[in-house]
Amino acid sequence: MGLFDPAVFSEKVDKILKMDDSKPARRMLLKGAIPVLSTSEMVAALAWLAAEGHNEAAERLDSLPENILLKALEDESLPTAVVEYLLTSVRLPEKVAFRLVKDERISNEVLAGYAKGCSESVAQAIADNQQRLLTAPDVIESLYVNPNTPMSTAMRLIELAVRNGLELRLSAYEEMKRSLEEAEPTPEDELEAELQRAALDQQFRLAQKDSGEEEEESKEDDDSRQDRLPVHLLPVPVKIRLAIMGSRFQRAQLLRDSNKVVAMAAIKSPAITEQEVEEVSKSRQVGEDVIRYISRRRDWLKNYKIRVNLVMNPKTPIPTALSLLNQLRQHDLKFIARSHNIPAAVRDAAQKKLKSRSR
Repeated sequence: MGLFDPAVFSEKVDKILKMDDSKPARRMLLKGAIPVLSTSEMVAALAWLAAEGHNEAAERLDSLPENILLKALEDESLPTAVVEYLLTSVRLPEKVAFRLVKDERISNEVLAGYAKGCSESVAQAIADNQQRLLTAPDVIESLYVNPNTPMSTAMRLIELAVRNGLELRLSAYEEMKRSLEEAEPTPEDELEAELQRAALDQQFRLAQKDSGEEEEESKEDDDSRQDRLPVHLLPVPVKIRLAIMGSRFQRAQLLRDSNKVVAMAAIKSPAITEQEVEEVSKSRQVGEDVIRYISRRRDWLKNYKIRVNLVMNPKTPIPTALSLLNQLRQHDLKFIARSHNIPAAVRDAAQKKLKSRSR
């Protein structure tokens, strides 16, 4: 049956879909001009063929003029599956994309998938439909992690979610809520507020370009680098979004940020790797909250190096370090028992454990 149920099509469409490409009616359809079908029927037929893997039909859909697609969408009988296929699988003119993201036939799930990578202007159009967003938290999540969504829009979306009691599955949502609680009141002057929002957008865009790798830095001109703020000087909302979406280099800096909200957003980033966690678990520059979070992640504690690093890190809570001590090998216990850079309680416990094992 494929993506679409043929039963939703008219008898004329069904008849043409059953033809092979050698038939005149089928050839006319693939050229995008077939008088026996309405505009919406033609678009639906091309969508069905494209979904079935017909390359020529897919190419024809991609090249259909804006006015043809808009006319087809005006037909309320156009099957929902076709409408969603157009949004997700066809190279659309921007005006058509604007129309589609506001179409009530598009499910929240499909819209959320599209919102992760749509253009900035379309992301803004989706974000402006607050009534729909209140019923679709997953769309808010997708817009937030879309790198094309302006920083000011991303902040507005989080404020909307918090204000209306929505629970988002973003990894650092609790940190975002805390950031809003700690934020300074918005200026009464709308012009000043707009300038602040524009500054946030600019800072986020510049930070996105910064991969932290010397090779990339060398490709940029001096003027570009001169306009860029160091990560630690960025506003907290920008830091939090970079902690979630930024590069490994940026996460490494943000994990050491003096603001606990920012550091926790970085350790909760879905992009963080186990190798990064290994490095963080032995760092004495990160906050205790970050170390505690690592020590509560059972999946990370399966990594032996992380367990050793936590026991050796003075910022690890003593009860946690003592419980992990039971899982360490002999040579690591010996090192801990002799080290003066480890809390005395942990060192003494390691010495006792060595003695008990030697009996």
